[in-house]
Amino acid sequence: MAAHLSQTLVTPAGFSGWLGRLRPVAAKRVGLALGLWGEAGVGKSWTARRLLGETACKGFSLHATAPLAELAGLASALSKPGRLPLWAQRVLERLTRGEFAEASQVADALGALLAALAPVIVHLEDLHEAEAQRLELVGMLAQRAGRTRGVALLVTSRMQPPQPFEAVRLEPLEPEASRALLENEVGASLPEEATRWIYARARGNPLFTLEYLRYLARQGFLWNDRTRWHWRTPTQDLIPLTVEALLERQILEVPGSAAVRKAFEARAILPPEASEELWARVAGLGPADLEEARARLLEQGILRGSDFAHPLFREVRRGTLRPERKQALARRALEALAGDPEAAAGFVEEAGLEPEQAKEWLLQAAQSAKRRGNEVQAARFVARAVEYAQGEERGRLALEAARILRSADLPRAVKLLELVLRSRSDDVEATYLLAELLAHKGQQAEVERVLQTLPESLRQGSAWLLRLIHLKAILDDHAGVVELWERHPQLHPQAKADTVALVSDAMLALGQFEQSQTWIDAVLMRPNLTNFERAKLQVNLARAKFFLGQFEPSLALVEAALSSLRQYEAPRDIALALHRKGIILHYSARFAEALGAFQEAYEVFSNLGDGRWCAILKNHMAASLLQLNQDQVAEDYHLEALEYLRRLDASDFLGSVLNSLAWLYSSRGTPLSTQLGLKYAREACALAETLKSPRAKINAKIQMIYALIYAGRPAEGLAAAEESIAQLRQGNYPQLLGMYLDARAEALERLGQPERALQDLREAYSIADRIGDLLMLEWVGVKIDWLTGNLSGVSMRLERARSRGWASLEQWILREFPQLAQPAPAPQAPLTGVSPLAVLGSMLLGGKPIRGQKRKELLALLVEARIAGRLEVGTLELLEALYPGLPETEAANLLKQAVFQARTHLGQGVIATTPGGYALGSLETDAELFLKTGDTRLWRGGFLEDASGDRDEAVRGALYQALAGRVRSLLEPEPHEAVRLGQILLSAEPYDSEILALTLRALRQEGNRLGLSRLYQEARERMKEVGEALPEDWQGFLEHHPA
Repeated sequence: MAAHLSQTLVTPAGFSGWLGRLRPVAAKRVGLALGLWGEAGVGKSWTARRLLGETACKGFSLHATAPLAELAGLASALSKPGRLPLWAQRVLERLTRGEFAEASQVADALGALLAALAPVIVHLEDLHEAEAQRLELVGMLAQRAGRTRGVALLVTSRMQPPQPFEAVRLEPLEPEASRALLENEVGASLPEEATRWIYARARGNPLFTLEYLRYLARQGFLWNDRTRWHWRTPTQDLIPLTVEALLERQILEVPGSAAVRKAFEARAILPPEASEELWARVAGLGPADLEEARARLLEQGILRGSDFAHPLFREVRRGTLRPERKQALARRALEALAGDPEAAAGFVEEAGLEPEQAKEWLLQAAQSAKRRGNEVQAARFVARAVEYAQGEERGRLALEAARILRSADLPRAVKLLELVLRSRSDDVEATYLLAELLAHKGQQAEVERVLQTLPESLRQGSAWLLRLIHLKAILDDHAGVVELWERHPQLHPQAKADTVALVSDAMLALGQFEQSQTWIDAVLMRPNLTNFERAKLQVNLARAKFFLGQFEPSLALVEAALSSLRQYEAPRDIALALHRKGIILHYSARFAEALGAFQEAYEVFSNLGDGRWCAILKNHMAASLLQLNQDQVAEDYHLEALEYLRRLDASDFLGSVLNSLAWLYSSRGTPLSTQLGLKYAREACALAETLKSPRAKINAKIQMIYALIYAGRPAEGLAAAEESIAQLRQGNYPQLLGMYLDARAEALERLGQPERALQDLREAYSIADRIGDLLMLEWVGVKIDWLTGNLSGVSMRLERARSRGWASLEQWILREFPQLAQPAPAPQAPLTGVSPLAVLGSMLLGGKPIRGQKRKELLALLVEARIAGRLEVGTLELLEALYPGLPETEAANLLKQAVFQARTHLGQGVIATTPGGYALGSLETDAELFLKTGDTRLWRGGFLEDASGDRDEAVRGALYQALAGRVRSLLEPEPHEAVRLGQILLSAEPYDSEILALTLRALRQEGNRLGLSRLYQEARERMKEVGEALPEDWQGFLEHHPA
């Protein structure tokens, strides 16, 4: 995909105005001398070429340093050579032969030539590379062009063109235009984090923007999995080699005196906000010399004002400085900043000082930061000083910094504490601090290991118990927190506000809402509470009121708490309050605002290096994105959170992610997605059993009920709902009770009991109205309108969903009531006389093999999309999958041919054209029939076994999971069929021990002892190749893999 194709869709600001200036030239009403200038890569040449292309007259583009013979050669474009005066012809002929002519004669002759060519635009590129003599000539030619109707001289330059040119500076792209450029280049949407990251470095320079895109894609930070683009943030700042080479060349081309070089080097080592006085002192220049040097750097397009035209100039120039030169400049900066130790600290490492000197500079900076009240910045300076300290002082400084950084920079604090304990293993404070930080990272086993290093005498008493409560709370051991608190009432009077807040949180997690609120209210009555402690407790109280269904008071409390917390240097507490605010906003159906709060909290935890909380917030962001109908991004976020949290010990948060995924897949309603929904719901229920948390069990069970109903098992869903509703009526869980009533109504309606369903829905509606759950109110209201035949009521709710931006609810209503959508084009007529497309084995249509590898690969991609519930496969995705590495135009032609050939040989309706690409036509696949009916006779072999290319693992995995379930059910009634299917599964998943066990049981049930032993021995050999040893006989293997 060539860059020039994409850039045609991103027009620079001011373009229409410049084009408007050229149109009178084309009409031979005026003459014009226009100069476009700006930094390298800002789009000058491209803009000039586009101006030439969109102006209705002749246009020529030459380099500004081109030989005069090339300029004279424009005479060949004259339709009537006789229009050129004879004297001008003679001068041009001399120029063509390379003979000398006076500058004024050349300018007059070229001016006459342009007048004869009028209307005409001549573009001279890279005027900054021209020498003085050529600049003089171009200036004279500009004067003549400006006075000649129908002639425009257009120049591009990195420096401001001289008079008489009308100079126009091209500005970098704004963030939105930069995003448009990137997305036009790839032909698809990109993750917002990626476009923000690129903009922060390229700063809107179009060339740099595209080079960053290509570089990040090559390095694997930005990739496409054939469905959408994904992003992984680089661990360090990167500069593409192409950009670095371009900037280095421009830097090397800067002419001038020693003063220019000194000013350039000093500016590179100083931060952007450095004053001119500091710049002069570090450069070692007087005011006049500095001003002259700056003027030269401004002319070259290196500077803009007093700083670099682009921040990458600083990085590249700094990187090209010799170490000894960098050291000398840094020492000069230290000397100049002796009265500002914090600013001076930025040069300590590069100054190459003796350890004692470096340490003193950094400790002075820390003292300065403390005097300003910035404890975190002071701690960062102390942490840097640790590298230069020795012995006892090294440990003392590391612990001092870690005390503060534990709430601002988790990874740094952990490293500092580990450093302390390497030299002072008996340091109790460092041990407790390290255990706390490891708990924040979710590393329970590491926490226990660290605590075991403490002597027995310290692992008892009230102080020890209070610390255990604190650590258990961080690790989400809610039951453990409440158990310790209730078992030791002697702790209650002496407990600090923070401890009570942790106990309150644990009680909320266990569903003890009133007890939680009682404890918070009691602590808020204490007269000696600080404003900071009060604000943190308000967040807890807001959480309690939220669970009691009091959304508005809850939001008011958390807003007040945030207002207070922002006055302190407490990023973690601010982020936790933002997290709570986001949840309240989400359940108040203010999804865009909720997403904003979650994103702000995510940024804070990212800066703190807290991966656990980042994963938690990704899950919450996904929930809001799902309601805003961005379900593909939401799915990515959920899966990203799941991948991280799986690596930690089991927690409520992992359960939340599993519940979210269960709902996401179940609610899609396709045969494949309902299987995935059941998978995640089962896992969530199993996890909840280990957590000893009633609330975790309730949350997991509701998702299991929905998963069963959507998977076509409403009777099982109803039975589970009946039991839970009876329990919920005994407690105070209004929101959860409403959800369970809705689920039971769904099951009853599917079982043909609409009257009972309506009764439950009306009760759920009343609960949603009472607690202010607006989304649940509309969700349940639609179902009530549906069952009572009130289509106009559904239509009104659809309009409300649209007006409030509830895209997910809008889409759900339109799926259930398609008659309310805008009229759609008539669907294609179904295929007649065509049997299902067989993909459970080799690919067949109408019982005949499908020929052609590309044809099979194309159909395989469309089949997978259909089964996954996707409406289409985008053209770009197909091009990348089928024809990787080919130019886009060539690949697009091949794709069109492949579609045409498939329709010709298999039938016109096999492949349908969609707005964004293609989809499988109006025929069903045997895979879909299997998911609907469970008929195992459809399986002839592995899924798409003769189609090449990568397969969609989610689709493949769900099909094989469903098949394994059917094999289990056939073990007794049809063991022979179970054996056949087991062997298909084993061929697809040869290293899966559960599938091996299932197939062995089928053979045992069939009574095929010989086949059983042979299959097991083959499996043993196969497993040995990958380093896994199986028991000697199949009996021993099955003992370790019970059914």
